[in-house]
Amino acid sequence: MASYPINKGVGKSIEVKGLRAGYVIFAVVGTVLALLLLFLLLLVVPIAIAIVVGVSMLLAVWWASFYLNKKYGEYGLMQRRAVRNIPMRIGISCSVTQLLRHEKSIW
Repeated sequence: MASYPINKGVGKSIEVKGLRAGYVIFAVVGTVLALLLLFLLLLVVPIAIAIVVGVSMLLAVWWASFYLNKKYGEYGLMQRRAVRNIPMRIGISCSVTQLLRHEKSIW
């Protein structure tokens, strides 16, 4: 009787055409927004201009997603965004003398 591996890819991140994890979502959302803008442009400007602008937006979105995937890796862009949330300094709301006089001091 042959044995087959079960749950072989559990825990691995999603990968499509070399894009990993969040970059797939970035590419899909960017594509949808570019197509939406393309259809809106078709109502306002001539067809040739709208198609050139729409195709260039799609190429820019896909180029950016592959570039960011290559530069930052699977979780690098998420870590880069998280660095912005680290405070530059810790603020103390009371004076130093009040901290030193307090009976339950941290020292």
